[in-house]
Amino acid sequence: MKVKATLQSNQLNFLGFLLPRPLKSQYNRYLPEDKTQTSLQNWAIFEERYPIHLEICINFGSLNNMIN
Repeated sequence: MKVKATLQSNQLNFLGFLLPRPLKSQYNRYLPEDKTQTSLQNWAIFEERYPIHLEICINFGSLNNMIN
């Protein structure tokens, strides 16, 4: 997972994808245990099942762990 590696190497936390509501609802039906929808491992599982969806998604939020 390139996103996960990039976030970790820059000490960032994944806050979620910016997606249309129908797609987020579909994810929630498929993986209801991920209430915050921030598990990159689960997103990889979802992408395997629904490959076209995340190909168009490039927006995501992150937060730096470091306080300066």
